[in-house]
Amino acid sequence: DEWTDETKKRRILALLNKFSLEKFDSLYKQLLELPYGSSEDIQLLVRLLFEKVSAEPKYVEMYADVCKSLSEDLGKRKFGEEELDFKRLLLDGCQESFMKFLNPSEELRGMEDKNSEDFITAYFKYKNAMLGNIRFCAALLLRRILSTAVTENIIQDLFEHAQKPELSGEDESEHMLECICVFISALGGKLTSNE
Repeated sequence: DEWTDETKKRRILALLNKFSLEKFDSLYKQLLELPYGSSEDIQLLVRLLFEKVSAEPKYVEMYADVCKSLSEDLGKRKFGEEELDFKRLLLDGCQESFMKFLNPSEELRGMEDKNSEDFITAYFKYKNAMLGNIRFCAALLLRRILSTAVTENIIQDLFEHAQKPELSGEDESEHMLECICVFISALGGKLTSNE
């Protein structure tokens, strides 16, 4: 099978879709052995991991374990002259995903009937994806994959959006405060005060 962009995405997703605690080791080995030829391939893997977390937030811990293992195994890898920093790619992925979910989509904001079933379904999908990403960032912090400096940035951004309804909408202030609580709760007091 030729290693085209579409093939890469399909093979990575096929493995991520099968991941479970019971199959973790064998699937992780297969994921690690894919023929990554550039940092773009690893960026695709990171992006797909964040998409999986958004779609399946109940597997945050397992996907964070995947990232921890990838961080240890890929660390800093060279592709020709290009050096890959996996932790940097994860940080970029966190930032991109966080910013994507910081505000509801234009489609969601444009829905007229806030009491319609379509709006409620779309809103809860957005909210669950955002909370999943918040938990994922916390899980990566707890595994020491991301710097603890990220903690302050996340809380500050969420608090800023909670205080400025023009950024996120009146109804979103409560959601942003909920995100802060979920983030702090997910960290569980495990980061020390000097961190």
